[in-house]
Amino acid sequence: MNTSNDCWEWTGCLSDTGYGTFYLAPSNRGSHQAAWMLFVGPIPDGMCVLHRCDNRKCVRPDHLFLGTKRDNSLDMAAKGRHKGPGLAGEDHGEAKLSNADVAEIKQRLADGESGKYLADVFGVSPSLISLIKRGKHR
Repeated sequence: MNTSNDCWEWTGCLSDTGYGTFYLAPSNRGSHQAAWMLFVGPIPDGMCVLHRCDNRKCVRPDHLFLGTKRDNSLDMAAKGRHKGPGLAGEDHGEAKLSNADVAEIKQRLADGESGKYLADVFGVSPSLISLIKRGKHR
């Protein structure tokens, strides 16, 4: 169902962190930044384009607002995505694996499965699997 306040989700390329990417000369930009520049105007130096809706793919101009890097950090923390000290594992804002996934990876490594294979299965890098194997990642 479409409502008048639905997000406009970017359907093009996505970055590693789930933001839309868009080439806007002279460089790549987040699709939300490009949307701001195209629909609203320039992004002043030192400012970031933030999402009211907390949807990284959203490019709807009225879901976006300008703020400083500090504003962005405070907004992220208020929305429960803080990446500060003490957060690890699935509690980290950019975690790609759940605690259950890590436990399964550890067991499968112990059972002799290769790190490269497990990286492909879980959609992560072989180096992350290596960190898990060496106990450097929770």
